[in-house]
Amino acid sequence: MNLTLEDMRRLVQILSSLTDLANDVGRGNVLRLAGLERFIATMAPGLNVQNYVVLLLSELQTFGIDPAAHRHVLAMYLDYIQETYLVGRSDDRNFVRALIGLPPIELTAPVPPIPTAPVAPNRITILFLAANPTATTRLRLDAEYRQIDQRLLAARFRDRFMLELSPATRRGDLQQAFLRFTPNIVHFSGHGSERSEIILEDANGGAAAIPREALSSLFNILNQDGQIRCVVLNACYSQAQAEGIAESVDCVVGMADAIGDNDAIAFAEAFYQALAYGRSVKQAFELGKNAIDLQRLPDAFVPQLITRAGVDPAAITFA
Repeated sequence: MNLTLEDMRRLVQILSSLTDLANDVGRGNVLRLAGLERFIATMAPGLNVQNYVVLLLSELQTFGIDPAAHRHVLAMYLDYIQETYLVGRSDDRNFVRALIGLPPIELTAPVPPIPTAPVAPNRITILFLAANPTATTRLRLDAEYRQIDQRLLAARFRDRFMLELSPATRRGDLQQAFLRFTPNIVHFSGHGSERSEIILEDANGGAAAIPREALSSLFNILNQDGQIRCVVLNACYSQAQAEGIAESVDCVVGMADAIGDNDAIAFAEAFYQALAYGRSVKQAFELGKNAIDLQRLPDAFVPQLITRAGVDPAAITFA
């Protein structure tokens, strides 16, 4: 896929205006959601937006065809950009669509806005803690994050939710992540031990089991105000840990046994989709289990919903 100098100049101008490309975290998220996370490591951190855009476009232009998608990687990136960020900017969107061989979008009549609920003053922050230490089975944590993010973005109350990522989480990162993001929902994606310990990373990327009592205590210390209302431990054998956390958090999801990677992803995307459509935690949990069954996967019995004493999960919503 070849770009003329004028094409490149206009693309740089368009992409440089996207606020999500202002920092390294946002740039990484955009590449992940476009299915091009492999390019994250090739980009030097700390670049200003224009230099980043120029280098990225050059990298994608020279890479060529993606063997898995059978598409040029630059076309994949630009297709994601025009679908996600250029809605409402018809000239820029049609320019990008023309570059990748798509027909222009013609608006013959005003398009009514999608009904959404009024934006509440305080958004619901979901903290996504991910850890896949070396020498452990590779999990599709990036796919899980992407699916949750896509479901939130497509939901009725999408403006109510903010998904924050803590990648390659080390045991020393836990307190900082909680204090930095002050989440309302905490989601852990990774491995769990048969002793119901979640597995984070140590300083060298190796496995570091977190004692159950210490993790329960962390939630107890930081949730005195009740801000954290839901925790999802999307990891094998995490039910006992969930029961400990439920002493200080209203609703906690844990796993009664080992759970397959595809089952865990199916549960998570359906669970958060339901929350972002205004459904209760109870109904979101049931829809998560049903999503596993709908895909003919075997582990719908594994997720368990534990609640704090006196709490009705059917009465808790986030939108």
